[in-house]
Amino acid sequence: LSEVEEDTEEAFEKRRQLVKLLVAGITAGRDEDGQLDVQITYRFGPPAPSREEDMFVAGVQSSSR
Repeated sequence: LSEVEEDTEEAFEKRRQLVKLLVAGITAGRDEDGQLDVQITYRFGPPAPSREEDMFVAGVQSSSR
């Protein structure tokens, strides 16, 4: 953490690399009222299942019929 908090060119480049890894896109503009509108899309995905038996489908219940 201390490496990216420094006020150096190297720390700036490390922060830039982190942003590239975490952010998918940034859109900036104005809305219909002229107010600044900034949207940031982060790169988050579902965790990979560790084993096949750990996989499940949300919203499906098993039946004992």
